Amino acid sequence: MTVTIYLLRNKFTGRVYVGSSKKPTARKSQHRSMMRLGKHRNLHIQNDFNLFGEECFEFILAEESIPEDIRFKKEQEWMDKMVEETAPTPLYNMQPFAGKTRGRPTSDETRRKLSIAHKGRSKSDYATAGIRRANYGRVFSPETRKKISDAHLSRPSLDRKTNTTLNESSVIEIYQALQQGATLTFLANRYGVGTSSIWRIKRGETWSDVTDKLREG
Repeated sequence: MTVTIYLLRNKFTGRVYVGSSKKPTARKSQHRSMMRLGKHRNLHIQNDFNLFGEECFEFILAEESIPEDIRFKKEQEWMDKMVEETAPTPLYNMQPFAGKTRGRPTSDETRRKLSIAHKGRSKSDYATAGIRRANYGRVFSPETRKKISDAHLSRPSLDRKTNTTLNESSVIEIYQALQQGATLTFLANRYGVGTSSIWRIKRGETWSDVTDKLREG
């Protein structure tokens, strides 16, 4: 039996998930059903579904009739291709290599890829709480406390209105760029925020006092 390489692509951000299946039509339905139920195993896909809606995702048959014995080789080729085409936007895939990962020994090159893939990712509230629990009761040396303090001080100051590094001037630029067809990913990378921040500005969910004036003008 042969398999098909498919792409689950976010049309708004350009972010892609690369997968393979012997029954791609059934796999497409499975993805859609799990997202609708709010139980998709990939939290990044589920979060974007919740934010942008079902219409943001498209299911693409990338390559068909692939022999089973080279399934993961072909899947890896497509993952590498998508990494290059969508950079700097990361893939939805949780690992930088295709196939089952449980119990697989990781090489130095694999660890390097994992490190690159996780750089720049912000921690969820759940992850932050876990770190706090793990550090509870620990006594840090003066040198360690200084390093932690310096790391926090080096972070850019956040705008109080939206808890991001945006300000009124940058929001005006973003709004005008959106009107001219700029993509969410391009603007998010340019201003150092997540695509969800740009999306909320576009929808008027944040900074509405600024964007409403621009719409009226």
